[in-house]
Amino acid sequence: MHQEMDNTCIIETIGLSSGAVNVEAGGRPHRHNEVELNFLERGSITYLFGKQKIVVSAGQLIVFWAIMPHFILEAAPDTTIHWLTFPPGRFLQWHLPEAMTRQVLQGQMIWDQKERQREYELFSQWHHDLQVQWPDYEQIILLEVEARLRRIAQSMPLHPSLPTQPITTRLPRPVEAMISLITEHYMEPLQLGQIAQAIGLHPGYATDLFRKTIGITIMDYLAQHRIAHAQRLLATTNRTVLDIAMEVGFNSASRFYATFQKITGQSPRAYRVSLFL
Repeated sequence: MHQEMDNTCIIETIGLSSGAVNVEAGGRPHRHNEVELNFLERGSITYLFGKQKIVVSAGQLIVFWAIMPHFILEAAPDTTIHWLTFPPGRFLQWHLPEAMTRQVLQGQMIWDQKERQREYELFSQWHHDLQVQWPDYEQIILLEVEARLRRIAQSMPLHPSLPTQPITTRLPRPVEAMISLITEHYMEPLQLGQIAQAIGLHPGYATDLFRKTIGITIMDYLAQHRIAHAQRLLATTNRTVLDIAMEVGFNSASRFYATFQKITGQSPRAYRVSLFL
């Protein structure tokens, strides 16, 4: 597993992996390269996903591309979640129905709640296979994941959205305002002074409050959103790297390259190639 950690950002490459954990709220924003499946065996959690506060209840399966910064705002006592991650390149190679592919690659969560017992059995089997590593275990797991996603896709137009709530719990109002501003305007040439001024705070105080609450600086959080958008465009379009750099809010190619390399551990071109290996 590749992981780069400093006081700027966190990015991981996890690959095909699974586990089950008891969930607690807190921590800093997390993002990694894979598509992720979460099954909530019991309890409930509230994700901060972009600027949305998304509530996931027991029995729900959710699917999302984890390049969007996200973390858990709230968790009921004794909440247990099962998870499985797999490379986004494999997701693209499956050529799933367009509605599902579009939503996942645009950074939206999709969900299902039809096969609670089956979900538990599948995640338990996947975790067992990854531990034991039977012959062809990776191929078997990925075939089963693909089949599960295709079943979800069949009824996607009938699904309501995941429950969302205003961001009110645990986050100070100025931090909520900064998150909303960044997620709505990250493609614009935002500067720290502009963000602080928009919410009526001194830049130094705004920076300290954001870091204390979220765990990273305002500008690092902004950079994560820009690079997440760049990763989506690199995966789903043939646009040039320079065009993408300008699209996601960078005013120079060199700054984009440096930031992309720092956050992902790869150049933009290497990242694009890696999706299809």
